[in-house]
Amino acid sequence: MASQYLHQPPVVIRSKMSYVYLAIAIFGALSILAAWTKTGRTDLLVRSILPLFFAVYATWYVMYYPKVVIDVEDVVVVNPFVTHRVNYSCLIDVSTRYALTLVTAEKSYSSFAVSGSGMAHSFKAHRSESQGLPAITPQQDGAIRPSDLPSTLSGATARMIRGYWQELVEDGALEQVEPVASSVRDTRGIIIMCVLGGLTLIQLFTL
Repeated sequence: MASQYLHQPPVVIRSKMSYVYLAIAIFGALSILAAWTKTGRTDLLVRSILPLFFAVYATWYVMYYPKVVIDVEDVVVVNPFVTHRVNYSCLIDVSTRYALTLVTAEKSYSSFAVSGSGMAHSFKAHRSESQGLPAITPQQDGAIRPSDLPSTLSGATARMIRGYWQELVEDGALEQVEPVASSVRDTRGIIIMCVLGGLTLIQLFTL
């Protein structure tokens, strides 16, 4: 089905700031290693490798790894330590109040990667932004919530999900689809974080 809202799925969405945080972490780690190398402090160089690697990995895992994947059958919310998968038949709402949140009859699934925008953004918004939004976009006293404006990451993501979801409903494509929502722990990610964190603490306390 051709969609007005979902083009070339799957669409992967993550915060642009995640690239900045990861770049800063990598640059900082490399700068410290270069400084120890330049000064000839090989002892500090060896001892700092593991803590710096843990810092870069933790930044990647917490800030860059989280994302939202919008596909033709479901929406996947990848968070640190856990991944949620919700199909469109299971949705009853898409909220952006504090973060992009997929609401089902049983549970809500919030995205760590897409946080809601604050009131400050409403002062920079244009009236045209509230036009062309899906009919199911929630309003308060006739006004669109700032975090629902399409110029924000939360609003653009919510618009894509709501719009495609509305198209599926109007097309009758969800009538025979069983509602499915699931959560899977990232066991490998948890183990790696625990092992690296534990080894880093041991090394720091034995200096």
